[in-house]
Amino acid sequence: MARWCGRLTAARWLTSGGRTALADYIGARGHSGDPSIGPGAHRERLALEATGAEHANFDTLTRALWDLPLHAPFLDTRVVDICHAVPAWERRRPDDFKPLARAAFTGLVHAPVLARRTKTAFNGIYDGLRVNAPALRTLLTGSTLAEAGLIDTSTVLASLNRTIHGSPADLVSLHALVATEVWVLNLPTARATWWEPAPARKASR
Repeated sequence: MARWCGRLTAARWLTSGGRTALADYIGARGHSGDPSIGPGAHRERLALEATGAEHANFDTLTRALWDLPLHAPFLDTRVVDICHAVPAWERRRPDDFKPLARAAFTGLVHAPVLARRTKTAFNGIYDGLRVNAPALRTLLTGSTLAEAGLIDTSTVLASLNRTIHGSPADLVSLHALVATEVWVLNLPTARATWWEPAPARKASR
């Protein structure tokens, strides 16, 4: 089960204080978490909800624009239940690519598809990184997480430079960091925006 909990490249961005904060958080969650829930279950549920929400939005658009319903067979309840019957940590094996797909589709699909260990090149992503590099460097140089002492800006920028030049290793971590920074910057932090006084309780007679 521990195989599922791999480290992202973002781990090396953490400062000493960031590592301590993360270790404390994981320790606290380990003591308070439900032992009956396996690794990845909560994350999978959130991912399913997000995918369902995206599908609903696209369905609304296609109905409004072209009067056509949008079908997503992989989101059918029966399909989702079958997929979730296999725990996330059992679907991933070290040095074994697509083990479940190979077990389920051998003889049904073209064999090279199951043996392929690569994905289509995402050149557009790297083109976008290069075009938006100045804005990304500005965002990450003024990182809120760095100001909090959690990550090291120079290490993050080094990862950004490697990824801009085509390294896929840091792409997922950079995506998560940029999304987090943008979210934090747009999150209202003034006390008045989130603090709401509760009405006074009336004493019972």
